[in-house]
Amino acid sequence: MIHPTLQITEELYIHAAREAVWARFCRLGDWPRWMPGVSQATWVTGDHWQEGARFTVQQQHSGIQETVHYVIRMAVPADTGVWERLEGGAPIVYSIHVADQVGGCKVRLRCTWHGWGTLLRRLNRAYEAERLRAILAGLKEAIERDGPRR
Repeated sequence: MIHPTLQITEELYIHAAREAVWARFCRLGDWPRWMPGVSQATWVTGDHWQEGARFTVQQQHSGIQETVHYVIRMAVPADTGVWERLEGGAPIVYSIHVADQVGGCKVRLRCTWHGWGTLLRRLNRAYEAERLRAILAGLKEAIERDGPRR
């Protein structure tokens, strides 16, 4: 059986230590300060950034305010995080990977859609890629503006 997927990956160099970038990203309550469209992000259950932990994000997406529920599927501190959207039919899986580079780190953000809905989403591929770039740019700007520890 065919299981269509669509995967979009964006990368950005940030002039900060990998651990500092990871720590900043993991402060879920700060997401509204730098993540476009997010008005609130809250832990619901479990230990933060541990497998099985759940959180919600209130966001504006395509002109609609929605509350989205996620579960952490994998977390390797200062390295990789994977979280999955829990509702909406076909799974949407996000991942972040932070790797050392000279003078800072490279941050890779990936979104993978599964199921037949991906065929229509391919039409919006450029929009989805821009959304990921905006998230990375927001993270970089927050670190440069406030510093990684704030």
